[in-house]
Amino acid sequence: MFQLNVLTLKELQDIQSKHKKPVKAAEQLLNIVIKQSSHAYSSFLEALKLTSQQHLYEVIVTGSCKGTKMLL
Repeated sequence: MFQLNVLTLKELQDIQSKHKKPVKAAEQLLNIVIKQSSHAYSSFLEALKLTSQQHLYEVIVTGSCKGTKMLL
């Protein structure tokens, strides 16, 4: 996300500082993405695909995980 200019260096460092609390880091990242443009959201989805997180991309885009509907 940083390489795509969606995150500032400060935001990246804040997220990385929470590496021992991955849920908090993920929440912070999502809060940043939510507050930005649709470009940021698209970049987030693309980053999921590029970082071997295709399964998360599929859940978000299709709304299902292995045939089970997810509430997003």
